[in-house]
Amino acid sequence: MNKHDLLNICILAIDGYGENADTSVLQNVHENTNANTNDETHNPEKATVSYRGDREWRDTVGGATLTCSQCCATLGFASVVEPDSCRLLKHKLQAFSMDNGKRKDHFEHLSSGSFVGKEIVRYSESQAVFTFAVYDHPNESVPNEKAERCLLIKVLSWSSLMAIKASAGDLCFRRAVKVIYEEQDAALMRSTNDADADRDASDPALFQWGGIDLCCPPNMQKPSKVEDQPILEGNDDNSLLKSSTKASVNIYLAHDEWDELRDILQCQSKYFSEATSRATVMMKFGVGGESQANKARLSFLSF
Repeated sequence: MNKHDLLNICILAIDGYGENADTSVLQNVHENTNANTNDETHNPEKATVSYRGDREWRDTVGGATLTCSQCCATLGFASVVEPDSCRLLKHKLQAFSMDNGKRKDHFEHLSSGSFVGKEIVRYSESQAVFTFAVYDHPNESVPNEKAERCLLIKVLSWSSLMAIKASAGDLCFRRAVKVIYEEQDAALMRSTNDADADRDASDPALFQWGGIDLCCPPNMQKPSKVEDQPILEGNDDNSLLKSSTKASVNIYLAHDEWDELRDILQCQSKYFSEATSRATVMMKFGVGGESQANKARLSFLSF
């Protein structure tokens, strides 16, 4: 939209939507992590599809942070190239009209769940990243506060169609991404990682629930001998094997949006029977999956 067509907006020099400037929340989770290495500006390699490892979520275009002039809530991005152009996040807005005497919200089906679902699909298709760690954004009014809640989301399928009954009783088919999710205590994960010498076994972003790697086959995880490593043509130093084989995205949501996303995942997990959910979780987790199935659930995010 054109900036002059919008009322009560302002541009502030603050973190963009889904971002967190204080990356110290992850410093106890990821080894050798600092603010510079988490920033794609300082490390352009993280923006490429060949990069394996954890990365911070970034918008497709980016720009200055557009906020509400009344409450300073983040609404979208203002272009730094075209000063009069603004991009608004639909799930942060409401658009009403009168339909047969009834007030209708045209963005009613859009939520933080649909937003995260679209971003999961974007990263899955363009970056081959199938793991999201959604953190409850720390309270900016409290200095040095760290995220205490985290939703771990693992993609199963991003090309599914789900039939959902609308308010009028009609079936509505929507695209959906099937996921396995689990709510974790970020503080507990940090303390666990501090006491655990093997960080790979408990790092949430590496997604090794049940003590196994959910990303790559065993022969690609940690080759024990040089002679066991396959020779890649045109790559004498085997740099692809030297890099991490796992990838994940960290995104930070405000308290109300994080609660909304959790509630959506919990509600839509009821579309699957307990037996189906447990079987899917155990099939994905393998060893140790039976105990993990008590916490992780099968669900979906429609968009």
